[in-house]
Amino acid sequence: MPFKVLEEFVENLQYSKMVKLKKCMDLLRVSIGEDQIKRGLKRMEWTELGIVGSFSSMNVYEKHNKELMECFDNHGVIGQVMNIKWRELLSHEQSLISGLCKPKEPYIRFTPKRTKNESTYDFDGYQSKLANQSIHLQIIEWKSNKWLYNRLFDSWVIIRKRALQGLLEQEKRKEILPVGSISLIQTDPEISSLHVQKYLGNEPLISRGRVDMSKVKEYAARGFFSLPEIQQLQKISDVRTAYSLMELTRERRLVAHMHQKQFLYSKLSRESKI
Repeated sequence: MPFKVLEEFVENLQYSKMVKLKKCMDLLRVSIGEDQIKRGLKRMEWTELGIVGSFSSMNVYEKHNKELMECFDNHGVIGQVMNIKWRELLSHEQSLISGLCKPKEPYIRFTPKRTKNESTYDFDGYQSKLANQSIHLQIIEWKSNKWLYNRLFDSWVIIRKRALQGLLEQEKRKEILPVGSISLIQTDPEISSLHVQKYLGNEPLISRGRVDMSKVKEYAARGFFSLPEIQQLQKISDVRTAYSLMELTRERRLVAHMHQKQFLYSKLSRESKI
């Protein structure tokens, strides 16, 4: 049976353990982040444990910015710097470009079966315990939970792929199991903004699309416009703050990736001036 491994994963309480670990990790992250706020530190590093906690902020810009869209249009880059989702297109627009879309692989959604005798973990009690636990011990616990969660989640990803293959082979959209049910979820196809622009015009991108800032930076580096010119036109509607807790090795990879992108922008800028 293609779904036997999934059933065993749930019956052996591995699934519920994975869900519990994720919730505990979230509560630990919130608790550690609140302590860091009290200390007034944007970044804290627990070097001996290989863990770092940091706050980051992200600007949320107003949509339907007429001046910004006119700027992109004047520079001829609306199709290059705007993204739009399939579901944001009208039905007649979807039919016009459906043949140009790239289908995405479906995935399965698992809904566990609820039982009357099912025991629930006392997360309120867990939060009370954290209030009396040192941050150092919380970091140790988060790191341990993270390690266990990653192992379970990696197994779960493989199990879900097998279950997906089972549904596809049997040409089913849903399967009821003793431990719950799995449903086939079809994802929206990938669409090219350039195809949208070519066959539907600029209107869908301007009225329902989103600015891709990585593309804006790329085309600024290519010399189509200056980044300060764009930033002056953007209108900030909100600033969202997020707290991240991660291993130092992952932070270093993220920093290296950011430096790599900056190097690419610098290279494009130099080439545009030749």
